[in-house]
Amino acid sequence: MTLKYLITGATGGLGEQVLNYLVAHVPASEFAAASSNASNRARFEDRGIAFRHVNYDDQESPDLGLNDVENLLFVSTNVFDIERRHKQHQRLIDSAKKAGVKHVRGLSIRCTLSIRLLPSVGSRTTPRPLSSKPISSRKDLLKS
Repeated sequence: MTLKYLITGATGGLGEQVLNYLVAHVPASEFAAASSNASNRARFEDRGIAFRHVNYDDQESPDLGLNDVENLLFVSTNVFDIERRHKQHQRLIDSAKKAGVKHVRGLSIRCTLSIRLLPSVGSRTTPRPLSSKPISSRKDLLKS
């Protein structure tokens, strides 16, 4: 069954807020939560939310976790090593391409932290991978 939406980072503040929005406005059969920690499965499934394991630091879990996903909203990890985060994003985007994900939206760590503290950590490394075709990063995830 194809999922309309997959939200990564669903255990963090931003991902959890997006997930709460979906719970309130979208049928549960259309979305799933994803986490880098497979032990979080029960946390979501106990609430009737489908779960996918997607760890940005390995290749296998994104390749498996993104199968049959139409729209991906990925929340950047809280990794402050810009090179590592760039590799994580690239790995996830490559997996999304392989899986045939139609639309990808990424939210960077800089969106969740004070601009005074981290004005643009990693922001220059994400747009280039997201602009690659065939995945469109210009569509609004929640508009279909």
